[in-house]
Amino acid sequence: MSLEKSTRLGRFEIISGIAKGGMGEVYLAKDTELDRNVAIKVLPAELTDNKERLLRFEQEARTVSALNHPYILTVFEFGKSDDGRQFIATEFVEGVVLSELCLEEPIDLSRALDIALQIASALSAAHSAGLAHRDIKPDNIMVRPDGYIKVLDFGLAKLTDSGGGEHVDLEGSTRELFNTSPGSIVGTAAYMSPEQARGLPVDTRTDLWSLGVVIYEMVSGRKPFRGATSTDTIISVIQKEPPPITSYVEDIPSDLVWIISKALTKDLDGRYQTAKELYADLEKIKKRVEFESEIDRSTPPEGADKKPAEDTATRLLERPPTSPGIPDVTRDEAAHGSGLEHGASRQSGRRMVWALLGVLLVAVISVGAYFYFAGGLNSDQIDSIAVLPFDNGSEDKKLAFLADGLSESLIDSLSQLPQLKVIARNSSFKFRGADIDISDVAQKLGVRAIVMGRVNQQGDDLAIRIEVIDARDNKQLWGEQYNRRSNDLVSIQSEIAKMVSEKLRLKLTGAQETQLANGGTRDSEAYRQYLNGLVELNGPAEVRGNALDYFQKAVEMDPKFAPAYAEIALIYLDRANGAGEPAVLIPKAKEAAQKALVIDSNLAKAHIANASIQEYMFDWKGADAEYKKAIGLNPNLDSARYRYAFYLAIQNRKNDAIREIDEAEKRDPINKSGILLWKGSILTMARQFDEAIKTYDEANKLSPNGTPDNFSLGYAYAGKGAVKEAVSYYKRSIEALGGEDKYSQPLVYLAALYAKMPDKRDQALEILERLETTDEYVSPSIIAVLYAALGEKDKAIESLEKAYKERDLLLRFIGVGYEYDALRSDPRFLDLIKRTGLPNTQK
Repeated sequence: MSLEKSTRLGRFEIISGIAKGGMGEVYLAKDTELDRNVAIKVLPAELTDNKERLLRFEQEARTVSALNHPYILTVFEFGKSDDGRQFIATEFVEGVVLSELCLEEPIDLSRALDIALQIASALSAAHSAGLAHRDIKPDNIMVRPDGYIKVLDFGLAKLTDSGGGEHVDLEGSTRELFNTSPGSIVGTAAYMSPEQARGLPVDTRTDLWSLGVVIYEMVSGRKPFRGATSTDTIISVIQKEPPPITSYVEDIPSDLVWIISKALTKDLDGRYQTAKELYADLEKIKKRVEFESEIDRSTPPEGADKKPAEDTATRLLERPPTSPGIPDVTRDEAAHGSGLEHGASRQSGRRMVWALLGVLLVAVISVGAYFYFAGGLNSDQIDSIAVLPFDNGSEDKKLAFLADGLSESLIDSLSQLPQLKVIARNSSFKFRGADIDISDVAQKLGVRAIVMGRVNQQGDDLAIRIEVIDARDNKQLWGEQYNRRSNDLVSIQSEIAKMVSEKLRLKLTGAQETQLANGGTRDSEAYRQYLNGLVELNGPAEVRGNALDYFQKAVEMDPKFAPAYAEIALIYLDRANGAGEPAVLIPKAKEAAQKALVIDSNLAKAHIANASIQEYMFDWKGADAEYKKAIGLNPNLDSARYRYAFYLAIQNRKNDAIREIDEAEKRDPINKSGILLWKGSILTMARQFDEAIKTYDEANKLSPNGTPDNFSLGYAYAGKGAVKEAVSYYKRSIEALGGEDKYSQPLVYLAALYAKMPDKRDQALEILERLETTDEYVSPSIIAVLYAALGEKDKAIESLEKAYKERDLLLRFIGVGYEYDALRSDPRFLDLIKRTGLPNTQK
C-alpha cells in the first residue's frame, strides 16, 4: 500500500490499508470533522494521467453517490487531495466478502436466498437509475455480521442518458465518454456474461447473468464456469453450458434450478429481463423454503406427544422475519426507482404482514390436517370422471375445432385435481356421437360420472350446453347452458371447470380452485388459437405440424400464456428427437419451457418439457425429479407417465417403467394399442425380444387406424437375430415413410443389417454415402450404428462424440441399445458412457 498511516487526504486521515484492486487502493480512514470511520479509495498516482481510467473513477463516484439504498455502499465524497491524489470516501463496512463464505462449500439454502434477494434488490435500484455494475462477483459483495449485504465497487458502471427503467442500453451515449467500444472486455472472467466476454454491447441483463453465477456458487460451492486460465474460462462462458447444479446438490428445489437456468441463459431475450422479475421468483422460493422448514420444525418425532397447531402460530408470530429486512421491490419506486428505504412504519408493517402470515399458516395447517386425518372420500363424492368430446351443433368445421378444444381443455383442467381420476383424451375421445350408452361407456372407462357437451355458434353468440351424468343410475347430476359472446370464451371454460368440480362434490383447496379458474389467459382469441393447436396436435399426422403455428399465435397474442409455451416446448423437443438438429431446436424448447415455468411453476406439462431438457444435458437426477414433479402436480396426465416410463427404460429400470405404464393405463384404458406399443419398447430395451414381439403383434392388431409399427417389430426381430423378418419389417416401415430416397431411422437400421450380409454390403455402403452427403439432418447417433455394423469403430466413436457434443437426444439409447454392443469393450465408448452417466448394458 502506498499511503502511510496518518497521511491526510483533505479532512480524512489514513489509519491502515485494507485492499488493493484494479481501480485503486482502499484504506480505513478517520473523518476528522464528523469523527467516524470511512473507507477511502485512492487512484494510484501513476494512473492519474490515464484519462479513461480517471473518467471511469469519477463516473463511479458520481453515479453511486446518486443512489441511496440499504444494500449499496454509501458514497460520502469524491475529492482530490492537495498533492493531486483522486479519492472517493464511502461508508466503512465491517464483515467479510462473500467469496470467503463460498470457499468450495455451499452456503445454507435459506441464507443464500437471503443474500441473493438483497443483491437483486440493490441491482433493481441501480438499474432503475440507469446504472449497471458489470462486475457482480462474491469479492464485490460484503456480508455484515447481522446478515445484511453491501454491493461494492461500481467502478465498471456506465451511466445511461435515459435514466428510465431497468432494461436500458449502457453502450449508447456513454461509449464516447469512456472511450470503449465493442471488442473491449471489462469484468471478471468466471462471472462475465457471454456478451460481456465477447466484447459485445451490454445492458443491465449482464448483471442478472452474473448474479445467476453467484447464486449457483453459493448453493453448490462451485463455480459454473471454470478453466485453467482466464481465456479458458471465457471460452467456457461463451461456448459451454454449466454442469447441472443437481449433480452437486441433490435436494435443491426444482424451481430454484429453473431460476438459475433462466439467469444463465446465453440468449439475452431468454434471460431475466429485469432484476424485479428475478427478485419476485427468488422471493417465492424463499417463502416456500421457510414454510417447509417451519412445517419440519413443527412436526414432532414419531412417538412424541403431538403439540397443538397454536405452538407453531406462536413461534411464527413472535419470531422476526428470517430475511434481514429485504425490501419489497414491487412497490412504487421513489426518485431513483428504489423505493426501498427502511423506517419505523416499514418495520411495523412487516411485523403485521408476518403476523397475518402466521395466522394464515395456522389455518392452512389446520385445514390440511382436517382433510388428511378425515381420510377417504365422501360417500356422495364422485372420484372418477370422463369428459367425452363435445358435439358440434353445426356443420362449421371451425366450430368442430372449438368443441374438441373445449373438451380437451376441460380434461386438462380437471386432471390437475389429485383426488379425481380423469380419463385421458386418447380413451375418452373414442366415444364420439349421440348414440352413447352412458353405463356401458362408464364401465369400459372405469368411471362413476360422464361429462357431455354441445357447442353452437350464431355470429358472435356462443351457446355451450354441459351435462354431468351419474353413471350409476344415468341421472343428471347437473346441466346448464351458457349463452355468451364469443369473446367471453375464457371465462366460460373456467366457469364450467369450477361448476363441474362443485357438482361432483369435490372438496377443493384454495390453490386448486385457483388452478381451475386459471385458463392460462384472459385473451379469448389467444385461447381459441390454443384450442385449435390442441386439436391439431391430436389429429392426423398430416396436420400435426400446424399445431406449433397455433400455439405461437397464442403466445404472440398473450405473452403470459403459460400452457401454450409448454406445448411449444414439447413440440420442439419431439422434433429434436432424431428428426431435427438439437442445437437449433433444444434452445427453443428450453426458452419456451422457461417462460412457462416462470409464469406458472405448477404447470405439469412445463415440468415434462424441463425433464426432457435435463435428459438433453445428461442430468438424470434432474430429469427424474422433474418427471416426478409433473406427475405429482397432475397424476392424471398420461403423457407424463409415458415419458417417464421411457426415461426409466433408458436407465435400464424395466420394472419401474412397466409400473408407470400400468398407472397410465388406468387413466387411458381404451388406448390398448398405444399402451402395448409403449410396453413393447420397454421390453425391447430390456432385451426381452420374444415378449416384445408378441406385444407389438397384439398392438398392431388393435391399431385403430390399421397402421402397424413395423419399425419397432423389425428392431425387436433384429435384436433376437431373426434377420429375414427384421429386413421385411424395416422395408415396410421405409416404404410408409417415403421410400429409400428419403432419410429415415429404419433405412439406417436396414443398412446395418445389410452391412453384415456379404451380398448386401455394397448396398449398405451406398446408403452410407447418401447419408453422409445429404442436406437433411441425420442423427450422428444413428450414423454410428451403421459405422459400427460396417466394422468402422473409429468412425462410429467419432460420430458418437459428435452426438455428445451436439447433445443428440438419441444418444440416450447407447446404454441399452443392442446396436452399440460391438463398441461396448472399447475404452473410448466406456469413457463416453461414463461422461453421459448412462448404464452400460451387456449382452
